[in-house]
Amino acid sequence: MKKIAVSLILIFSSLFSYSSHFMGGEITWQCIKGGPDVGKYIFQMKVYRDCNGITFSQTSQTLTHHNYPSLGTTTPILLNFISTTDISPTGSIASGNT
Repeated sequence: MKKIAVSLILIFSSLFSYSSHFMGGEITWQCIKGGPDVGKYIFQMKVYRDCNGITFSQTSQTLTHHNYPSLGTTTPILLNFISTTDISPTGSIASGNT
């Protein structure tokens, strides 16, 4: 009973933890509809981060596709780093930007 009480206290008194460097991201893909690569896909990954946080690695990343070409297998997809773009809001504070 004592272990259950301690466990419940730990669960309900836990502290929140936040990260400030990665804000979110997107993974999109597009099917190639013509040429010699018809039927293949182009994958794109966008990562959004806090400019004041840690720097993002500018190396290639690997996206793992599960259960392809058959159930229980994985296929790595190499995503090459292309560029960094600052998308910080611009304008005056009066326009809602801080």
